[in-house]
Amino acid sequence: MKMNSETYNIARTSVDDIVRAINNVKEPLNELLSIKNKSQLQKALQEIRKNTGLSEIMSDTVSIQKENKIIVFSSKDLFSFNISQKDTKTNTIDKNIVISGRIIEEANGFENNIDSINKFLKGVCDMFDFPLLKLRQMLKSDALIKFFETFSKRPSLKPENIAITNEIKNIFKEIYNNLDSVENVPSRSHIKNGYEKIKKGVHGTRRLEFNKIGRNKEDYSVNIVSDRQSIPNLVIRVTDESNVTKNIIIEPDGKVLKSKNIGRKCDLSEGKPPQYYSQKELDSLDITEHLTTLKDELENYNNYIVKRIEQYNIFSANRTTTSIGLIDEQAKNLIQEIQIKYEKLKTAIYNLKSADSKNKAKKKLSIYSKAGSPSFVFKELTPYSEDIQISFPIIKGKPSTKILVLGHNNKIKKSLFTQDDKLVKFNATSTGRSKRTEHKFNYYSQKEIEESGLNKYLKIVNKRLDEILEEISKGRGWYN
Repeated sequence: MKMNSETYNIARTSVDDIVRAINNVKEPLNELLSIKNKSQLQKALQEIRKNTGLSEIMSDTVSIQKENKIIVFSSKDLFSFNISQKDTKTNTIDKNIVISGRIIEEANGFENNIDSINKFLKGVCDMFDFPLLKLRQMLKSDALIKFFETFSKRPSLKPENIAITNEIKNIFKEIYNNLDSVENVPSRSHIKNGYEKIKKGVHGTRRLEFNKIGRNKEDYSVNIVSDRQSIPNLVIRVTDESNVTKNIIIEPDGKVLKSKNIGRKCDLSEGKPPQYYSQKELDSLDITEHLTTLKDELENYNNYIVKRIEQYNIFSANRTTTSIGLIDEQAKNLIQEIQIKYEKLKTAIYNLKSADSKNKAKKKLSIYSKAGSPSFVFKELTPYSEDIQISFPIIKGKPSTKILVLGHNNKIKKSLFTQDDKLVKFNATSTGRSKRTEHKFNYYSQKEIEESGLNKYLKIVNKRLDEILEEISKGRGWYN
C-alpha cells in the first residue's frame, strides 16, 4: 500500500515532533553506547529505562512495551521513519508502517484504512512524547555528562595548540589588567574602543570582538566565561561573511566543544546536549589557524592599549597638580642673568643694519631665530648636539621663561616653562609663540622639578651667552 501526502495529513505534526526528538538525541546516545565498560553502560541504560519508561534504546530506535505489545519507533533521518507493533505472545509483527518524506511507502495491518493509520500514529505519538522528553532531559543533565567524562576519553587539542590557547588566555587577562589601570571610566572606554578593528564593547560583558581579521575576512570574538561549576571556559566565536558562526569552546583540560550551555548569561547549546569536536577536527589546520589569528590580533591590540595608556598617563599627569614645588635660588638667579644677556644679544643683532650682516652674525654665533617668534635657538648646545630655544613670553599677564630642547628636524624633545618660582606643566606642540590660555595651570612637584634638568639647561644656555657676549664685545666688525 503506497499513498501520497494528500492522504497523510492528520498526524503529520505530531509525528514530525517525535522524529526530531529521536534525531536530536542520536549523538549523545551514540556517545553513551560507545562506552567500553559494559557493566557501567548497562547500569546507565537501566537508569534511563527506569526514568523514561522506554524499554529499548539505540542511537536511532526506541521502543515501549505496553501490556503484550512492543511498539518500536525508528528514524534514520528527519525525513523518514518506520513504526512496528509486535505481539509478545505470538512473537509476530501485527502492524508495520514505513514513511519516507510525505509518502506512506508501506502500511501493513491497517486493511487499507487511512483513518486507522492516522489513529495508530496519533496513539504512538502520544505514547512516546513524554518518555522522549524525559530522555532529552536526562542526556543534558550534569550527572550524565560527568558519567560520559568518566567512561569515555574525549579528544583534546594538540600540545602546541594548548600552548597557543594559554597565550590567548594570558594576553586576554593582561589586556583587562591594563585597561583596569585607567580609573577614569570614559577614558578607559575611549582607549578600549579606539582600536581600528575592535567592535564597540557590550555593557556587562568582557567579550572582545574584532572585525574581519580572519584570512577570509571572518569576525572573531573571545571571552573567558566560568560555567556552573566555576570552571573557566575560553569561548572563541568565528563568524564568516555569510553570518554563519562557529563556536570553539575550550575547557581547561584541552577538550573543545561546538556547543554548550555554559551558564545563564552564555548559552551556546541551541537547546542541544554538549557537542564536542572530533580528534580529526581538532588536529585540522583550521583550528590552528583560528587560534593563531586570534592570538596575533590580541597581541596587536594589547600593544595598542599599552601605548595609549602611556599617552593617557602623560596627558593626565600634565593636567593634574599633586603638590607644587619651587625652583631654587640658583635657577631663579640664572634666569635673571640669562634674560639680561639675552636682551644684549637681541640689541646687538638689531643694531646690525643689513640683512647680510645679521645673517653673518647668526652664523658666527651658531644661533638662529624663528619666524614669528621672539626667540633665539642655540645650535648643538647639549652634549647630545641638541638645539635649545629660549624666549621670555608674557603669559596671563606674567613674565615667563620658555625653554625647548630640540632634536632632529626641530622635533621638540623637552619643554620647560617657568612662571614666578614654579615650573608649569607644559608640553609645547610647536616652536612658535606660546598659545595664550585662560585655563588653570598645573605645576610640577618638588621631586619632578629636581628631575626635570632645569638647572642643567639654564647653566648650558648661560655659558653659551657668555661666549656670545665675549664675541660681541670685540667691537666693530665683530660678526665677520
